[in-house]
Amino acid sequence: MKTDIILGLFKGSIRNSIHDALVNELTGDLNAQLKSQVATIPYNVQLDPRWPVNLDFSAMQTTFNSSTPALLAVGAKGEFVDTNGEPYNGPSSPYVPYQQLTSTSPMISIFLTDYVLNTAGWAFYQSGALLYALYDSDIPQQIPFRLNTKSFAVIAPGLALKYPDTPMQLVIKAVGNNINDSPKANITTSGATLTVRGDAVFNVIVNDTVTEAFTLGVFVVLEVSVDVQGGKNITGKLQLDDLVLSVASSNVGDIQVQALNTFVGSILKFVVVPYVNTIFAQGIPIPTIPGLTLVNSVVVFRERFIGISSDFTFTPEPQLWSGYLHAKQEKYCLPCTACLPCDESCCYYRTKRGDISKK
Repeated sequence: MKTDIILGLFKGSIRNSIHDALVNELTGDLNAQLKSQVATIPYNVQLDPRWPVNLDFSAMQTTFNSSTPALLAVGAKGEFVDTNGEPYNGPSSPYVPYQQLTSTSPMISIFLTDYVLNTAGWAFYQSGALLYALYDSDIPQQIPFRLNTKSFAVIAPGLALKYPDTPMQLVIKAVGNNINDSPKANITTSGATLTVRGDAVFNVIVNDTVTEAFTLGVFVVLEVSVDVQGGKNITGKLQLDDLVLSVASSNVGDIQVQALNTFVGSILKFVVVPYVNTIFAQGIPIPTIPGLTLVNSVVVFRERFIGISSDFTFTPEPQLWSGYLHAKQEKYCLPCTACLPCDESCCYYRTKRGDISKK
């Protein structure tokens, strides 16, 4: 190291003084640059412009443990908020102390509690994002049951009699303002599930007028898988696990609800869940400084939280190092060949050009 060669020319207290001065100078300027990068971390993120749902990453508590293993723990709020709705007032987040999730010591660990997923469920439930309207043209061809009253002749005889051979619309929704009915997450060592209560509204379309025929209550259990995409986003994917239907209301008489299980289940599996997965695929952006990317990530499930054990790579953006080097050049006019491409404002460049005299 060049600093070792320089320090080798001195002894005793002079050497120590020079060493301390260099360390203070270097770390002081570099820390200032790093702090400026940390300040760019977005702590309030809008996930999708279609809905007024933001994710609040505000830091709640920071602790440093110098014992072995030394670690810096940052507690973030991790709360989804519907900017037009009511704040979440459900169960609070569980306390999750640091724990090693895998057999090897990771460089970084992330704990995502059920609180985060429950606030997401409440925010999207209020926002109207969990609503999907389908017409017969939206039904996959592999599903023989069609959105026409002829298909309901046995299941809902009164419907076919009242509206013979009439096109229909199906609206599947989980929308409301009662927090007790919003989607809920359940995380255990076996995995994570999401329970959703909603409605399947079957409408008839007569002369472009939509009229409600009957409504089914829908209770759905979805399996949740989690991954880290691109080293920067925590993403999720849902898969239908269980479905329970019940008649909520009817304007056309009796409904053979059990006979609709296969049809509604197919709609959820092939149409609605893939739509919701497009939301989950956007993921939760991991709040990091520019240039930091997670690698070799492992996802594990624990009681009431999902753990991500990971290493990371750090490639500083050019402005971080160039800002540091140029600051040093302005102060000392030290020649530097590391600034590529060269910044015309730096001291050494201007010295070579003759704008300022050498010191």
